[in-house]
Amino acid sequence: MAETVVTIVAGQIAGLDSVTQQKALQVVKGLGMEVGDLDVLAPGQAADIVVRAGEEGLPALRKAFADFGSFDVFVQAKDAQRKKRLLIADMDATMIEGETLDELAAHFGLK
Repeated sequence: MAETVVTIVAGQIAGLDSVTQQKALQVVKGLGMEVGDLDVLAPGQAADIVVRAGEEGLPALRKAFADFGSFDVFVQAKDAQRKKRLLIADMDATMIEGETLDELAAHFGLK
C-alpha cells in the first residue's frame, strides 16, 4: 500500500505539543487509515506522520486537515519527489527575523 506523509508545522501562536500530535493521529485513525511512523522534525515546531493509504487517501486527508487550528499541514505522497534539496525564499521575515533593508538603513543612520 502506498504511503502518504502528513507534515504539521506550528505557527507562532501555538507550539506542536504531544496533545496536538495525538489529535492529529486521531484524525488519521478516524478516517480508518493506518498510522506508520511519527517523526518529530523539530521539537515543538514540526512533525511528519506517515500514513498507509492509497492514492484515494490524499484527498480525504487533505480535507480532514483543512482546518487544523493555527498549524500549516501538508499532505503529500511519500515518494522520491517529496524530499527537497533546495529552498528558494525571500530572506526577510522568512528565513531571518527582521527586514534586511531596515537593518542596513539603521547601520548607515538612514532609518
